[in-house]
Amino acid sequence: MNKILDKIILAADDFLFTCFAHTQHTPLPTQENNHQPTEKTAREHTAGLMRINHVGEVCAQGLYGGAKFFAQSDTTYQFLHQAQKDELTHLSWCNIRLSQLNGRPSYLIPFYYAASFAMGAGAGVISDPFSLGFVVETEKQVEEHLKIHIQDLSPSDTMTHETLKKMQEDESGHAEHAIHLGAYPLSPLIKTLMRQCANLMKKISYHL
Repeated sequence: MNKILDKIILAADDFLFTCFAHTQHTPLPTQENNHQPTEKTAREHTAGLMRINHVGEVCAQGLYGGAKFFAQSDTTYQFLHQAQKDELTHLSWCNIRLSQLNGRPSYLIPFYYAASFAMGAGAGVISDPFSLGFVVETEKQVEEHLKIHIQDLSPSDTMTHETLKKMQEDESGHAEHAIHLGAYPLSPLIKTLMRQCANLMKKISYHL
């Protein structure tokens, strides 16, 4: 009983911290200091892209948190816990860039977190391999959209470019680790549904 209560308290703490703390605890992984693109339109576009990436990191916190809540082995739990900490660093970077670009996080952060937690929890209830497979596909899709964002940035914005590149490398590492732990390949239907949900989220988050 105490273990379940501890998990509930930890899950609630993760939700509140992710959605409302707006943490900026980790410096950007770059020595560049060009905070803003020179043109207003480029700056606003970059802020929109970073808002999408910020939402992506919020979703990662929810996804890993839900999967971790129902993890059936200590190995899977520890992997998810560490990956969640890594993604928290990414969340910090997104907060920093949004602030530097005079941007803001999405208004729908609590909803995105809750929806992602539910998906992660659902995958975790099925099995650890399925949960890990969900992680693999999520990270692969995040890698893809980060690649698109990097190509879409203003050439002068090396600060955001280097930050997203490091995030892309970390996502790849999470996917590889999950595969090593025995991730179960998801069906094409599930992958398609995940991609459609992600595309809808990106369209909404760019503006809201």
